[in-house]
Amino acid sequence: MRFVEVDGRLAPFCGFGIDAVVLLDKDKTKNWMLKVPLLRRYTSGEAIYAVSTLTRTIPTTSLHPSRIAA
Repeated sequence: MRFVEVDGRLAPFCGFGIDAVVLLDKDKTKNWMLKVPLLRRYTSGEAIYAVSTLTRTIPTTSLHPSRIAA
């Protein structure tokens, strides 16, 4: 396995922080959707990622690119 040196540390990969942003947005969206009885069935699997990415991640990172840690 090849490693990448990032800030003086060896790592198997280097991310841009978008994965953490997507997970945070998914959790926020899920918590909100669990409060709405009709939306509870969509809070697991791929549906929650689609909803959170389209309604939170893409709009906020488009308007505030500094939200993603580089």
